[in-house]
Amino acid sequence: MENKNRIQKDRSGIGTIAVVLIVVIVIAAAAAVVLVYFVGEKDQKSMAPGTTMEYDLLIDEIHAGTIQYEIVGQNADAYFTRLKMDVGTISFTEYGLNQKKLPDDAVKKGRTKIDALGGKKTVDIWEYTYEGRATKSYIGISDGLSYRDEITMVSYIETHVLTACDLKWQNSYNESGSIGTAYEYMGSFMGVDLFSATITCIADCLNDQYGVVYSSKLFYLDTYRLSEDPQGLPVEATYTGVSIILKGTIDGDVSVGIWEFFDAVGYEWTFYYEPGSHIIYKCEVDSGSEVFTFVLTDKP
Repeated sequence: MENKNRIQKDRSGIGTIAVVLIVVIVIAAAAAVVLVYFVGEKDQKSMAPGTTMEYDLLIDEIHAGTIQYEIVGQNADAYFTRLKMDVGTISFTEYGLNQKKLPDDAVKKGRTKIDALGGKKTVDIWEYTYEGRATKSYIGISDGLSYRDEITMVSYIETHVLTACDLKWQNSYNESGSIGTAYEYMGSFMGVDLFSATITCIADCLNDQYGVVYSSKLFYLDTYRLSEDPQGLPVEATYTGVSIILKGTIDGDVSVGIWEFFDAVGYEWTFYYEPGSHIIYKCEVDSGSEVFTFVLTDKP
């Protein structure tokens, strides 16, 4: 639901930090593709939620930080992951979706042995493209784990080297009935309706939680969140202690609690949330200079 262009605007008091975070988030977007692909040659097991991995982040072979992944959920085709990145003094956590198979344009370029976590590993070398970036992954033939990834950015090579992992396995998985549940919203700015948006449940997660995606059909920017319920209130959101009667919703006048959440770039999200149904009837996103409002227009 965020406007990608607005992320690049300065905000009083956090300007420098925001600029650094933006750079880091761009790196994270590339990092998200390399969580790979988890079925080895020896059996048909696949990695399960609870799996964790840690990579060193190199920029032109110079150590720049660390990337930690945890698989916290899944659907039939993809894993829902939590990514924690530390670069210099900057640390942040975001969620993402990682496909369970290599991209369609992936080509195996050969097989080799590399020095990797746990000693010498026999790996297949795969090359593919992700969002215009040429990527090379060194994937273990016995576990499907990516031990090294090289991503060609505009002016540098970004490399991830596996340094630690704790692997969990599963033999099968069936999606719950919550997958695909969607809530429709109308987004407005300064009182003018501009575009539609959705909150969609896309993953079954650990501890009876769910992965959701906030999608805007105008800005084409997906934002992933972990939620206690398929309706999509972020687990990081906190109740302000304030409740009001929200008038004129699609269900009439509704008593809602006001919940707040600050994202990685400092935007303030305010949710008008009905605790019985777990529905978000209204959401406001405040960048510090602009406020977008989202009002529920349809529900399952």
